[in-house]
Amino acid sequence: WYQRRVHGKQWYQRRVHGKQWYQRRVHGEDWRSLIMKNLLIAAVLIASTWKQTFASTSMTEENQKDIAEIARILRETVQPDLDELTTKHNLLVENAIAVIDKSLEYVDKFTEDLKTHLETRISAVDENAMSNFELLEKTTGDMLTAFKDTMVTNLNNINTKSEEEHNEIIAWTHQRAHLHEDLLKTRVTACAYDHGHFGAGVVAYNSKDGGYIEDSVSIRIYNKTDITQEDVLNRETGVFKVPEHGAGEYLFTFTVTIDSFDQKLSPSAYFFLKNGEIIAGTKIYADVGFSKTHDRVPGSRTIFLKLEENDEVSVKQVYETDIQDYQISFCGALL
Repeated sequence: WYQRRVHGKQWYQRRVHGKQWYQRRVHGEDWRSLIMKNLLIAAVLIASTWKQTFASTSMTEENQKDIAEIARILRETVQPDLDELTTKHNLLVENAIAVIDKSLEYVDKFTEDLKTHLETRISAVDENAMSNFELLEKTTGDMLTAFKDTMVTNLNNINTKSEEEHNEIIAWTHQRAHLHEDLLKTRVTACAYDHGHFGAGVVAYNSKDGGYIEDSVSIRIYNKTDITQEDVLNRETGVFKVPEHGAGEYLFTFTVTIDSFDQKLSPSAYFFLKNGEIIAGTKIYADVGFSKTHDRVPGSRTIFLKLEENDEVSVKQVYETDIQDYQISFCGALL
């Protein structure tokens, strides 16, 4: 479109610059001479016509005078008018040519300016478009690279986290399995006996006639076997102590044969203790009998206790007596 609009000036220039031919025709001949020649030719033609028409009549002097007068009038009157018209026409032509030249110069300048402006704008638009395309390409590439890096990082994090959780699950499963296995292997059982007990106080099993009941002691905590029977049931103090990691529900049994008739004071009364405190409802007591040979009463009590690590359980006789009781035994077992 631009080329058609710009180069269309060539047609306009051909039409406008036709003035050169016009100028050559106008300035190349003397208009006055041309007009005079034409007038003389017209006069000759008129005279010839009259001669043919009035061949039988001779031209009079009066007619000749008229012709001479017409020639004079043409020279004196028509000639100046024609000269003035010629001058005005030439001036008008020159002005028109000047205006046309300026118009063509303006059109050429405007066309060149328009061409330069359009080329500059098109070049700027092309450069801006190319810059935008390059920026878009770079930005898209950077975003894709960042997206890829983020995806890789996220996938690596997911893999690492999944692996960690997988390992944790396996470790926890192994731990629970070992714990269950250790719990199943865990056992705490201890029984002690003695010939008898005399007076008030915690019952102990440390006389020469006392000891641990054979095959009653079995201690294994979380697959740990270095715990001794004295660490659990101390014969010297008569205290059963829950070992480390040995918390749970325990069964305790105490048996005694009470001599009730020979007592001058009061028959014996036994209670279970937890951490040195009497446990209510665990009393063993008897005051029957009618002779020295028929006054021994067997007593027994079994209880269940929920204990924590280092809790202590024992049996205490609470009354002052003057004879001993016989055949005492104490057992504690983790259920």
